[in-house]
Order: sequence, then C-alpha cells, then structure tokens
Amino acid sequence: MAKTETQPYQVIKKEKDFEIRKYPPATMATVSMDARSYKELSSTGFRKLASFIFGGNQSKKSIAMTSPVHMD
Repeated sequence: MAKTETQPYQVIKKEKDFEIRKYPPATMATVSMDARSYKELSSTGFRKLASFIFGGNQSKKSIAMTSPVHMD
C-alpha cells in the first residue's frame, strides 16, 4: 500500500484530544460549488479538484495531492 504524502508541520501544543500545528506556506487548490447535499458536493467537487491537481489547469501542471484534505 502506498504511503499517504503529508505536508510537514510543527506541533505547537499537544493536548489529550487535539494538537495545534504550524504548517509552512503551501500551494492549495479549492473549489466552490452549489449543491443540495454534502454527498452531491463531495463527489462532483472532488472530481473537479482531482482534475485540476493532475494537470487539468491553465498551466497544464500537476501539483502534489497531500493530506490533510478539508471538505466543508
């Protein structure tokens, strides 16, 4: 199984149930959409984002897909 690529970070504070992290500057891609449900948004939104990440963008360049991933 492939290891998930993660962005480096520094732990600032660690508590029992969470930790505060500091991440360095990074390139991020976002997509905004209107959808009736989270399920509808997540599937379509992820496909659009994945296309961009894998070179379907104006520059035709791929960018790293790392974790964490945030969907809201």
